[in-house]
Amino acid sequence: MSHSGFLVFRTLVSLYVADLDGRLVSAMVKGKAREFAIGIVWWMAVAVPATYTNSMLSFLQSKLACAYRTRLTTHIHKQYLSDNTFYTLGNLDDRIKNADQLVTVDVAKFSDALAELYGNLAKPVLDMIIYNWKLSRNVGGEGLFVMTLLVQLTANVMRALTPPFGYYLATEGKLEGQFRFAHSRLIENAEEIAFYSGHFWEKVVLDREYFALIKHINRILRRRLIHGTMEDFVVCSLLLHLIDKDQIRLGSIGSPALRSTCLL
Repeated sequence: MSHSGFLVFRTLVSLYVADLDGRLVSAMVKGKAREFAIGIVWWMAVAVPATYTNSMLSFLQSKLACAYRTRLTTHIHKQYLSDNTFYTLGNLDDRIKNADQLVTVDVAKFSDALAELYGNLAKPVLDMIIYNWKLSRNVGGEGLFVMTLLVQLTANVMRALTPPFGYYLATEGKLEGQFRFAHSRLIENAEEIAFYSGHFWEKVVLDREYFALIKHINRILRRRLIHGTMEDFVVCSLLLHLIDKDQIRLGSIGSPALRSTCLL
């Protein structure tokens, strides 16, 4: 409930800050120094609860991730340490080679992602409801309908052009596990490797696993660079189209100001 309350409050603060920014730019363009100074004072006053809200959201999300991890780890430990499961995984069943990483690192990553899921779903839904209500008052039902169609079309284009980042991250986790398992195997069999002078071949194995991981990470970084550039281009193109069609009227800010903001 606390997390939901702060999400609602942050959305309302964002709307107020957007309106305040519009009034500040309008006062600056019209040369109204007194209104501009008052706006600056209000902007600095709003910054205090806004920063506190963002910090609290991060804090509550971290607490939620810790709670998820605690419950998952408790359940995994109960299953892992019953009926000699740990011995079976390590000596009789080679289907899972990196059980230690799955229990420690992967559970932590999954808990963090699960904690982020609520905020990533709740905030867009809340923003859509409040922003649509606000826009319907400013541009009317027809303008809101046209904007909704354009936004939906843009979302479909982005969805079609977005690479499968979920699959890439899963593959990265698998490669991380293989690299860690190679090091664990080296430590476990260090005596035999030293006796038979097998350090050269072990180095070959470690380098192979590491460079496979780095190659995959670099591939993800390149895809993210291309996707980020494409996303910014599509979003700015949509915003500029809406500005040119006079579908958005935010206070007394003109289209050139919004266009410059988008291009920057």
